[in-house]
Amino acid sequence: MMTLTNWFKAGWLRELTPDADYITTTMDEAWSDLKDSQEAKSADKWLHMMAYTAVLKAALAALAAEGYRPATDSHHHRALKSLTYTIGLDPRELKILDNHRKKRNTTIYGGNSIVTQNDAKSIAKKASEIVAAVQRWLEKTHPQLISPVD
Repeated sequence: MMTLTNWFKAGWLRELTPDADYITTTMDEAWSDLKDSQEAKSADKWLHMMAYTAVLKAALAALAAEGYRPATDSHHHRALKSLTYTIGLDPRELKILDNHRKKRNTTIYGGNSIVTQNDAKSIAKKASEIVAAVQRWLEKTHPQLISPVD
């Protein structure tokens, strides 16, 4: 069975001393990106990217609370996948997130990725669920590392 410890041993993660300021700031940014993705009047690809970034930041905050950060290769992939080991995200949800990760990657680095309004709405809904779940998980498992959301 894979664990974050196994990921560390495989070289996929680096150790990190959990830091309340970093985790709180990262979650604040996740909430801000989420809000922007739901309220902004921008192109669908930018709304998609903001929602995706909210999920990524929440995943990084959860991973940091456990004392890790992703190694440099496959940084986004590992951060998202770590949600199964931190908040217990269903692996089927990861497939959805991975599709959004690939779409975002193609949009940024070139290719024929078209981000539709449905794509933007889909990741915004998923981001809302995940950011809230990470916040609850942090407050329950690492209350010393996070400020509660008002």
